[in-house]
Amino acid sequence: IQIVGDYAYVANRRSGLSVLDVRNPANPTLVGSVKIPNDAMAVNVSGHYAYVSDYPTGFQIVDVQEPRHPVLLGAGSLPQAANSIQSAGDYVFFTEPNALHVFDVHDRMNPIRVNTRRVLSAGRLQIVGTNVFVASGQQSLLVLDVAKPNQLRAVDDLFLKTNNLPLIVPNTNGFTQVGYTWMLTNAGLRAQIEARHPNLPKEMDEIVEAVRGTPYYYELARRDSGIPRFVSALHVTERFALTLGGGGLQIIDVSDLTQPKRIGECKLTGQLWDVRGAGNY
Repeated sequence: IQIVGDYAYVANRRSGLSVLDVRNPANPTLVGSVKIPNDAMAVNVSGHYAYVSDYPTGFQIVDVQEPRHPVLLGAGSLPQAANSIQSAGDYVFFTEPNALHVFDVHDRMNPIRVNTRRVLSAGRLQIVGTNVFVASGQQSLLVLDVAKPNQLRAVDDLFLKTNNLPLIVPNTNGFTQVGYTWMLTNAGLRAQIEARHPNLPKEMDEIVEAVRGTPYYYELARRDSGIPRFVSALHVTERFALTLGGGGLQIIDVSDLTQPKRIGECKLTGQLWDVRGAGNY
């Protein structure tokens, strides 16, 4: 659900996108709706347009310039339906279970995917300025610079250190078996390999196989910052990111985006779905 002015826009599953007049909060009134092909699961409204997750095929773009008469425009396809959506100008960002996708929507009838980044168990996303924060159920809290949407860049230097780590285990025939290592940088791993096997050829790039987005390394890199590996939801407010993970609410200081660090937590019971901050609460 998203409230814009006098209207609430609701992703209403099989009923599509519903628009309610909420000027009288005690008596919200349905004033408009539009069917979408499948299930409406999430919605983001920006300007005259609503972007609606259409499970399981992708998303739909709806013209809501007249909220009482929403009109379907174009559609985009995703491997799975978007579970979080946010727009920024002529670009729309989506997370689905294993990736972050960026679409150019300047032509609302024909959205074009311009970037995809693998994010395991991707959850809620939030754009703040030129950065996007992404909650990941396996890769912790990710911060990406989206000033150039077709060239996403990691802001968090912990993420950078683990982005291209090789997974190599020596065997009798050389370094051909993919496995795990405790080294946190390519240079560190290479130094370890060269120390143990000084007679190896120097073309290490031919030996090292990079595997991106490996959750194992995020857990190692994050342990000093106190951010849990499993983050299911987030909300960024000024210099803090409120996240759910590690069995409760985590408060992350993001005043320095290259070094986010947990400064507080509150253990909670039950199944936690979402979090929002407002003022001191």
